[in-house]
Amino acid sequence: MIKTIGFSLLLLLCSVRTFCNAEDNLNFSPLQLNVLVYEVIQRNPNLDATRLRIQAAHEFMHRVQVLDDPQVMIMSDENKFHKMSDFTPMMRYEVSQAIPFPGKLRLKGEIAKQVMLQKQSEEITTYRDLIRETKLYYYKLYTNAISLRINADNSSLVKALIEDSLALYGSGKGEYVDTIKMQLELQMLEDKRLMLESETVMFKSMLNALLNRSPNEPLGEPIAAFTRPFYLSHAQAESLALTSRSELHRMQAMVMEQEKMAQLARRDYYPDFMVGVAYERMNNNFDGHVDDALMVKVGFNIPIWIPEKQAREVREARAKAFANQKELEGMQAMISGKLKELLAKLKSTDDRIALYKNGILPKIKEAFSALLSSYRSGEGKFVLLLDTWRQAFNAELEYESFLSERESIIAELERAMGVNLEEVLCDYGR
Repeated sequence: MIKTIGFSLLLLLCSVRTFCNAEDNLNFSPLQLNVLVYEVIQRNPNLDATRLRIQAAHEFMHRVQVLDDPQVMIMSDENKFHKMSDFTPMMRYEVSQAIPFPGKLRLKGEIAKQVMLQKQSEEITTYRDLIRETKLYYYKLYTNAISLRINADNSSLVKALIEDSLALYGSGKGEYVDTIKMQLELQMLEDKRLMLESETVMFKSMLNALLNRSPNEPLGEPIAAFTRPFYLSHAQAESLALTSRSELHRMQAMVMEQEKMAQLARRDYYPDFMVGVAYERMNNNFDGHVDDALMVKVGFNIPIWIPEKQAREVREARAKAFANQKELEGMQAMISGKLKELLAKLKSTDDRIALYKNGILPKIKEAFSALLSSYRSGEGKFVLLLDTWRQAFNAELEYESFLSERESIIAELERAMGVNLEEVLCDYGR
């Protein structure tokens, strides 16, 4: 008994420790993307809801293939009005069972199976949507954190420039208006900082919502997690999407469901059966003799309204199947177009990142450094320095935003293909 209690306490402590470790991974810096995605998948209730719907559909699939419950009837016929009546009292016990035409129960099960496949596709869709949303908000939070850092660095730089401008003004080499302009820039940076901090709260609250936590729960600071350069053709991406997208699988299951519904409606052209057995016990009022009887019955319905009912049912199901097929084709075309758009955006973003990294940023920083040295020596023009500083500040922000935008495009690309990029790169050996 003591050993059992001790083992239970050990399991409890391990569970608490595991939970605390998971919380620590989320609450303290650095916040890693793979850890965040894993925790969202484990905690988000929407994914649990889809799994419960699959379970319900699985139970329904087996339930509809079972015969209806048999019917039991007990009937008593007695005449109490006249003692010398010729009426013979009787007790009747009957058991009957409805039996559908062969193949109907099987088709009902196949229809229910297609519904279950749709629920399974919805689970995968929810799973992919959660990963996509987590990555998008993660990189928004990362861009926000980088913007705050750049803002702080530039605020320090502007404060130093204010001191430089005051020193030059005191020495008679500068104008006081230069100081006022830099003070205005510092106030604008402060306004930007306040806006960024409000966005931080918003992005963290959205991630906490995905984690099924309170919006006030702390989250660590995201770290740079950038995907290495790769090449993926539109044909490769389209081939992957057409075989992997859960929405397409769901539409295919909907088409098959309606085709099975049409087959079931065709089965309604034929009758269902009712079979049963009955036992009767009759007492003779005159001599007390008892007669027993055992009966077997077979009945069936007569489908006489086939043109107005069953045939219309078949046409209805076929029309729905054809409509779903057309919707499937439209979705395939839409996915192909979306992939083309995302791949074009990815290439454009890669080119802009390379342009900023190898051209714009180094040149702007070099120009700003030269102008700053010239200004501090009292020879440079403040207007050129201020304009170049703004260019350098905006260029650094744009470069970091391009890096995050690239990851967001990749997250959208993964969602459009229905597979993780790591799987794609492994398959194509890159």
